[in-house]
Amino acid sequence: MVVELEPPPSPKGLAAAEAHEAATRWVRGSLSGLYLESEGSEIASDQFVGGHSAAYQRLSEFDCSGYGSKRGNVYPTTKRGASRLSPYIRHGIITLKEVYLWTEKHCSDFDRDRFRSELLWQEYARHLYFFYGRGLRRPYRYRPKDPVCSTSTAEYFEDEEMLCIKEVYGELVRSGYIVNQSRMWLASHATVRHRKDWLEGEEIFFRHLVDGSRAANRLGWQWVAGYATGRPYGFSQSQVARYAPRLCAKCSLKSTCPIQFWPETYEVVMAEPIARYDHLVKEMEEMVSARVEPSDVAWITAENLGLYQEVLRLPRKEVLFIFDEPLLRKLQISSKRLIFIAQTLGEIQEYYSNLRVFRGDPTDLLKDREVDTCYSPVPLWRRYAKSAQLRNVYPYPWLREPKENEPLSSFSRWRSYLERGDRASRRN
Repeated sequence: MVVELEPPPSPKGLAAAEAHEAATRWVRGSLSGLYLESEGSEIASDQFVGGHSAAYQRLSEFDCSGYGSKRGNVYPTTKRGASRLSPYIRHGIITLKEVYLWTEKHCSDFDRDRFRSELLWQEYARHLYFFYGRGLRRPYRYRPKDPVCSTSTAEYFEDEEMLCIKEVYGELVRSGYIVNQSRMWLASHATVRHRKDWLEGEEIFFRHLVDGSRAANRLGWQWVAGYATGRPYGFSQSQVARYAPRLCAKCSLKSTCPIQFWPETYEVVMAEPIARYDHLVKEMEEMVSARVEPSDVAWITAENLGLYQEVLRLPRKEVLFIFDEPLLRKLQISSKRLIFIAQTLGEIQEYYSNLRVFRGDPTDLLKDREVDTCYSPVPLWRRYAKSAQLRNVYPYPWLREPKENEPLSSFSRWRSYLERGDRASRRN
């Protein structure tokens, strides 16, 4: 069954607390039962407000100076160098390409190179997920020789007494965001030191992160566990002392620190190859190159929530967004992400008063409608696309277009491949 909802309220012009309160009420009234928290216990991120205006304000306020040296800082938060743009990029509110080009005028050479490397890492993750999809639930290139431990997700991080783990995990649950250094700490502590199943930790991250994506999340956990490189990433007291020194000073275990020394790593062996779907490149190109008379209806998704995306540039009678009820019941992601998406939709509705918001099975809604939409490089979108009546599919805003047989065995090899292509283009 598909149910139409009143569009969410716009956060534009509201203080963050007011925007959160309005969106939280809407999520509670419209999406009850589709998220992790119980009704009345919803939580909005204390670091992000959804929407186009908030995204571009965050970009305009980002000071890139010193990024290369500050990006690893965890605490105090005032010393951090992270841009905190990732939730907006992940949901297509602002694109990787926009931010990449922005660095040209706003960053020094050193900081620009470091920041662009992080943006390219995100694009690399998208390419991996595009070509391998759900296969990335399995070890990508390497696997542990000996089996890992299975732990209930309820005990995955909560049983830790160390302040570095408690504080970082608490920030994840409270804010739906932690900096990359913190993500590596949690992932390494669980998988490398305690040999826990990485998929359980990846699922916890995906539920809580406002920027949660299977692409970046799975690559990050596989990289830390050594499944992408063959070299597990170790976490010890030295990283905390460097990137969050006050945590060590305040920790009750500082004199008997359980992570004083480097963890014992484990032996990895080559994993069974994962199926790679290079035919998707041609399939995508054919979908986005075919053009017919535009539909009166546009379908937007959580992958593409930008105000100025191509599918919204033409006049439409309807703009559709569907909260995928079967999927959300299964995933039980935190209300933090749904509140962020609701705020984004609320601002879109200010510009497109014909926005219609639904909850239900997208297949049921789309099968009887001819729609235009934007391509999304995720398996679930392709499944819905096969059952929908798509008229025009607009290009996904890649930073770098995927190519058949592009090398993906490592980030460094993929980046070298891009650089060779750039040099060849300049010569021509």
